[in-house]
Amino acid sequence: MIEYWFELRRRLLWCGVAYISSFFVFFSLHEKILYWLSQSAALKDGRLLMSIHIVDPIVIPMQLAMSLSLLTVFPVVVYHLMLFIRPALYERERHLLEVTAVMGVLLFYLGAIIGGVVIQPVVLTFVQSWLPKEVLFSPTLSSYIDFCFDLAIAFGVAFEIPMVVMLLVIFHWLSVDWLRKMRPWWVTGIFALAMVLTPPDVYSQILLAVPMWLLVELVLWVGQYFSRGD
Repeated sequence: MIEYWFELRRRLLWCGVAYISSFFVFFSLHEKILYWLSQSAALKDGRLLMSIHIVDPIVIPMQLAMSLSLLTVFPVVVYHLMLFIRPALYERERHLLEVTAVMGVLLFYLGAIIGGVVIQPVVLTFVQSWLPKEVLFSPTLSSYIDFCFDLAIAFGVAFEIPMVVMLLVIFHWLSVDWLRKMRPWWVTGIFALAMVLTPPDVYSQILLAVPMWLLVELVLWVGQYFSRGD
C-alpha cells in the first residue's frame, strides 16, 4: 500500500513542477497577454479597462499567470492520473482509459476556447446593452480576467459531462433507454448546473446549457450503437 502513496506523491510532484514552470513562463509574458486581453475586450465607445488598486500592477500579472497555468497544466494532471491508475486495469479498460483521457482533454480545451474566446465577447456585449446610457460601463482589469477565465473553466468542465455519460453507458451503469426516459430531469439539471457555473445572467447560462444538452443527446445517439453491439 505504501508504494501507491509514494507513486501518488511522485505524480503530484510532477504536476506541481508543471504548474510552477508554466506560471513563470506566463508571468514573464504577462505584458503581451494583458495587452491582447485589453484589446479583445468588447467595450462600447472605445472604453478602457480600469485598474483601481495600488497593488494591481503586481497582483494582476500573478493572477493572470495562475489562471493560465491552471488551464495549461490540465493535460499533465490527466496524464499522470492515467499513469497512476493504469496498472490496476485490464487491457480493454486501459485502451478505453487512454481514449477517454485524450477525448476529455480535447473537449475541455474546446469548451474553454468557446467560453473564453467566442462566448465572452457576446455575453459582455449583451450585458452592456442592459445598462442605461447614463451609466458608465468600465470594468476593472482584474474583474475582466476573472470573467474570462470563469467562462473558460465553466465551459471546459461542462464539455466533460458528455464524456462521463458515455463512460457510464459503456460500462452499463446507465442505459440509453433510461436516460431518454429521464430526459426532463437531466435537462433541468443541466440548466441548474449552467446557472451555478456561469456569471449571474440568463444569456450566458443559456449559451452553456444548450451545447451541453446537444452534446448529451449526441452521446445518447452514439451510445445506442454501443448497446446494439453488446
